Amino acid sequence: MVSEALIPHTEVCRFNDSVLLFGGFIVKDYLIIAGFIIGVILTVIGKKKGNRKALSYIGLILIAICFALALPDMINGFIDGYNAGRKVYND
Repeated sequence: MVSEALIPHTEVCRFNDSVLLFGGFIVKDYLIIAGFIIGVILTVIGKKKGNRKALSYIGLILIAICFALALPDMINGFIDGYNAGRKVYND
């Protein structure tokens, strides 16, 4: 549990057992983006240097893990957007 006293001048809300910080983004989103960027960097370094294929594989695995973590949120976003559109046109 995050205490509001520990995070001054930041709005703290509970949303799907995650903490909303930094202007409304969920901290998990920042970690997924950082993991995706690191994975791309590792993949590029592994492809450029022929003897470092392990880095390339680690980068690809990291990208796959980040994509798997982001997929449920993306699916929920599409479902929510579809239902919101149906509400607008049915009213």
